[in-house]
Amino acid sequence: MNGSRTSLFLRRSTAAIVALTAFLVAVLALSDQLKPSASWVYCSFVDCTPPPPPAPPLPSIKLLKAADLDGLDGGRSKSGRMSDIQVSITNNPVGQADTFVASWVWSGSGGSQGGSQNVVLDMKSKDGATVFTYTSGIDRSHCYYAPGNRETRQGSITGEASLIDIIAVRITEVTGKQGGC
Repeated sequence: MNGSRTSLFLRRSTAAIVALTAFLVAVLALSDQLKPSASWVYCSFVDCTPPPPPAPPLPSIKLLKAADLDGLDGGRSKSGRMSDIQVSITNNPVGQADTFVASWVWSGSGGSQGGSQNVVLDMKSKDGATVFTYTSGIDRSHCYYAPGNRETRQGSITGEASLIDIIAVRITEVTGKQGGC
């Protein structure tokens, strides 16, 4: 009798374990099907949207200004006047070139027109070391009386723009044929 009770207990236990296992498998299968619905119900009460990606770093912009100055011709006579000289330095995020926009007003009033003449912009660090130099021609095709001719140039900086704190401006002597204004 003792053996038949043990056998009956084992059969019932095995049947209960099989039934419990089948129940757990069914619950797991059902939960996979209900996950989207459960998520929707949960998210109807709580905001489940993922946070937006972090914003890319913004470029930093620095505006530098220089004093007005006169240009000279080869005979050391006045060739014109450069005023409202400013350079905007943009230190872009990593992977993008740093840039500049330079502008000035040129007037040949009291000077000359024609020939060729350059402006040289030395962009320097606080300690005076040149970080980047840009040279461009000045439009001398007319006398450009007051208010003068606004000129703008832009380009990429081939140095560390974040170091630029000073702008030094030079005007080369006029070369070639020129006429008075």
